[in-house]
Amino acid sequence: TLVIEKAKRSLPLALAAIVIGVGLAIPLGIIAGTRPNTWLDHGITAFSLFGVAAPSFWLGMMLILFFAVKLDWFPTHGYGPVDGGFSFHNLVLPASTLGVQIMGILTRFMRSGMLDVMGTDYIRTAQAKGLAYQTVVMRHALKNALLVVVTVTALTFGGLLTGSVVTESVFAWPGLGLLLVTAIKRLDYGTVQAVVLLAGTIYVLFNLLADIAYGYLDPRIRYQ
Repeated sequence: TLVIEKAKRSLPLALAAIVIGVGLAIPLGIIAGTRPNTWLDHGITAFSLFGVAAPSFWLGMMLILFFAVKLDWFPTHGYGPVDGGFSFHNLVLPASTLGVQIMGILTRFMRSGMLDVMGTDYIRTAQAKGLAYQTVVMRHALKNALLVVVTVTALTFGGLLTGSVVTESVFAWPGLGLLLVTAIKRLDYGTVQAVVLLAGTIYVLFNLLADIAYGYLDPRIRYQ
């Protein structure tokens, strides 16, 4: 019961972080992959490297200092109002912290995928037929470039539900990550086992969903 309750609180945080990360990574990766070695490519690469390299505890505290303490736009911590319940206002900063890190990882994979796909024969054939460049990129190149991104996103989402320990601790978000830390400190082996079992189940489930998505993204893949 305790694990399920905390999982319900970690789920909106993980979903919001994935939306932010994927929503930034796909367009940035497309721009960088279709304009290699330009100032746009170098700028996006530097931004994605920042997302990968910035520690989550440091990034979270910087967001708190600037947006919560200095500008007073968002609360510094917590799940919602004092009287209980969930608030999207409290979700913004922890989701942004996780989302920037996801963006950094996925942008690099998206850029690499676009560079590989744009040099293939079928892309050159589509361009030789006179199709608009935007049509070639969005209709023919994007699906195949997304294959690696789908895999990494599935693994990332599984890790977010149970592995965002540092971020949940910084923002005092009462989810699975904070529960795991508290259980370890109290030597509560039963709770630790339950969280680890749930984490393994989530990883297996989202890997299965990623494999199923391959059949839609790449018509050469068929499951009998």
